[in-house]
Amino acid sequence: MTNERLNRLCAEKVMGWGLSMTKKFWMIDTSELQSPFIKVEDWNPCEDISDAFMLVDKMKENRHYISFEETHPDRLWLNPNTMKMESSQDNHYCCFIKDEINVGVDNPQDWVMAGDAAADTAPLAIVKACLRTVE
Repeated sequence: MTNERLNRLCAEKVMGWGLSMTKKFWMIDTSELQSPFIKVEDWNPCEDISDAFMLVDKMKENRHYISFEETHPDRLWLNPNTMKMESSQDNHYCCFIKDEINVGVDNPQDWVMAGDAAADTAPLAIVKACLRTVE
């Protein structure tokens, strides 16, 4: 799936935004930002960490706990995409999202896993984990 498609799914499914009639702007909640619109081309959570953290903030609003892990070369790591221990020559980023609603306890460590993902960049790992959580 392309980054453009992932960005669109995040805007619609995670953020709850809709496209303007011209399909050039995301219509957003004005209580969060100064302008009620963001240009579609200007919002890119797949590559921009500040846009990806808008997703994190939205997930937190919905009572989700989010954690991150960076893997290092030549070290085994649990790939959430395959649920297997792997070794790699490259760094990977993992994002784990837990859902408090599933358990109803106050300790985030005890919450149920709602979505997780690994990717070559932190923003992409966040995007994929958020989309897995809302699907």
